Formats: sequence, structure tokens, C-alpha cells
Amino acid sequence: MSIVSQLGRSLSLKRIYGTVCMILIGFILLPTAIDTPVQAATRPHPYATALQNFFGGASDTGAYLADVPGAQEPIVLAINRDGWPWESRVFYMHNGNLRTFDMIDFDPPYPPWPDYWLEMNSLYVMILSSNNHLVLMGGDEGAVWYYVLLFTEGELRPVTVSLSFVLDVYDSYEFTHGTHNEREISQEELSVLLMQYGLYSPTWTDHLYLPFDRSDDTARILAMTLDEPQLPPPPPRPASPLEGASGWATSELEKALAEGLVPVGFIGSWRETTSREAAAEALVDLIERALGKSYQEIADDLDFDLTNHFSDTASAKVTFLREAGVTDGVGGGRYGVDAAFNRAQIVSMLGRVAENLLDIDASGDNPFIDNVPGWAAPYVGYAVDNGITQGTSASTFDPFGLLTNETTIVLFYRSFRVWA
Repeated sequence: MSIVSQLGRSLSLKRIYGTVCMILIGFILLPTAIDTPVQAATRPHPYATALQNFFGGASDTGAYLADVPGAQEPIVLAINRDGWPWESRVFYMHNGNLRTFDMIDFDPPYPPWPDYWLEMNSLYVMILSSNNHLVLMGGDEGAVWYYVLLFTEGELRPVTVSLSFVLDVYDSYEFTHGTHNEREISQEELSVLLMQYGLYSPTWTDHLYLPFDRSDDTARILAMTLDEPQLPPPPPRPASPLEGASGWATSELEKALAEGLVPVGFIGSWRETTSREAAAEALVDLIERALGKSYQEIADDLDFDLTNHFSDTASAKVTFLREAGVTDGVGGGRYGVDAAFNRAQIVSMLGRVAENLLDIDASGDNPFIDNVPGWAAPYVGYAVDNGITQGTSASTFDPFGLLTNETTIVLFYRSFRVWA
């Protein structure tokens, strides 16, 4: 073989070898090029942009994400503590659009002292309660006010619930009086409402220094994008006042709580049998709400003698019901605090309250076939006609069935709705 032939063969082999190497390199690099996407620009969530603008260059700030009842998405409560008064702003999404609400824009529907509102405005702060209600809180010395701001159809209108109370600063901060919207309420009623809205504290003075002990979510909010909203996990919640209640009763029990118709002793024991004494005292609370007076004032107006008539109870409220002709007890000078208390008895007591104290004709035709006693039949008819009871079926009332606490309160709430 000539030198030229050998040289040509060598060049051909080198060319083939080079081509193979290039193909191999291409196969190695090609998957990397295919698998590397073009990075899309992240879109900041409206909360992130709005919060950054609100804080500006402030140094003492906080922002909190919360799943507030009635809101379409978790809301942001932002607080700027640089200077006094603090600035508070709520950001929330409504039908995909960012909405804001500032504390300074709030016009209280039930101001405790209207003349003081403008100067008191600086004493108010916006907080999130333990069960995630948005609350405007304020106070002065021994007085405390809460305005629970409610979402309606996903929008912060705001419709409010107003709660306030006064502590005697000269007597160990003892409770003196409380209000719910424009109505004065008892300490017991106020405790139930504070529990409902996540504002309850074991001692009244705790409300003067209510801690805001949530972790700051500012970093999370500023990092939120429309692709990954990073919604907060639900915070730990206290036991609901309705815990343990039957599903059929919860809606009306919640309304009864809001109206102050539920004794504290009934909360958490909804399915327990109602005692005769507890039912009587709760019934007097209902009468007070329906007439807008205390039972002592009603007794004075009607010249009732509230001297105790029963040997087995010292309850003045039970005596009040006896004077009103609502109950006579079980005989022998006894009210029968431990006796069984049934559905026919409670509906009859409600009927007598309507007749004797509200001047309402409380008679009707009993539609049931299960031996409703004659003394109870017209009152059962009245209760059915007015939506206070539907019985246990279309044809039965179960007149001797024992009452549970939840049944008692539902019947009382329905009566209050009719009478009010």
C-alpha cells in the first residue's frame, strides 16, 4: 500500500471518529437543553404589594393572616406601630379584587359615649380574637368596648356586634354593668357573648390588657404569589360554645346565644336533661328579654310577693313564676327541683307566660294523637300554630318526653322570636 493510500485511510478513520464523538456529545447535552424551561416571572399576590406599600419605611410593624368567618379568602390585618395612634388596615379579597378597610374609617353604630368618639379613636386597636373574629377594641380606665366587625356576603360592610362593660376601678375592678348593642345585659349574658366571639378571659381585668399573641406573618405575606398563595394553617381554636350540641339545634342555639338567652350552665351540657329549677330560671331570663325589664321590676309593677314559697328551693325566679301563675310546683309546698320535667310542662309554662304576662291568647287546636294531657292541649296547639314546636313527627308530640338543655333553649328562642 502506498504512503498516500495509508494517509487517506488514516484521515477517513479520524473523520469517522470525530463524527461519532460529536454525536455522543450532542446526545449528552441535548436532554439538558430540552429539560430546562424558560423561567416565568412570578406574579406577586395583591396582599404582598399592598402590605409593602402600607408599611413603607416603618420599623415597628406586624401583619397577620387569618381565616375570618364570612370572608371569601383569608384576610390580612396589618398594624403599623410607628407613632401613636397605631395605624391598622385590613386587606381582603372580594370576588378576586383587593379591598381595604382602615380603622379610622369606622363609624361606630353604638358608641358608648358619642361625644368622646373622636378623642377616644386613638385608644382603639384592631385585633383578631382567639377564634378569628376581627375586632375593634378600646377602653379607658375601667371601661372596655369591643366592636366585632362582620363580613356579609364576603364583604366587610361592616355590620357589627357591640359589647362593652365597666369595671369598678375603686373596688378591685368588680364588674358593674355590660351592654350588647344598645341593651344592658347581665354579667352572665356578657360572658356567653364574649365566649362566642373568642374574647373570653377568666378574669375581667384580663380584658384591660388583652394580649395579641399571634406570630407575625409579614415574611409569608410578602412572599405570596398568585401561583402559590401560601394560605395559613387554621390557628388553634378554643372549644366552641356549641360543642356537643345536636346538628339540628346548632343554628338556633347560636342565635339564642347572640340574644343572651342561654344560661352559662347550659353551655357544654346541651344534651343533658334540663332540671326544673334551671328551666324556670332560664324562662325568667326569657321573660326579661321579651319585656325589656328585670323580673324584680315586673314584680313591682304587678305587686308580686317574692317571699319564698317553696321548701326545696330559695330561687326568687321560681317564686316569681309562681306569682305569675306559670307554675304551682308539685304540691306539698315543694317546687320539685329534682322531679322529671317534660315537653308538655314546658310548652304549658310558655303558654301561661304569653297569657299572664304578655296578654296573648295562647290557645289553639292540638293536632297530635299521642295523648297530650287536656291541661296542656291548648298550649300545644298555640305552640304549633306559632312555629314554636313541630312535635316529634307529623302526628306525635311526645308530651312526656324529658327535656334536654338544647331542646329547652330552642323552644325558648322560638318563643322569643314570636313575642319580640
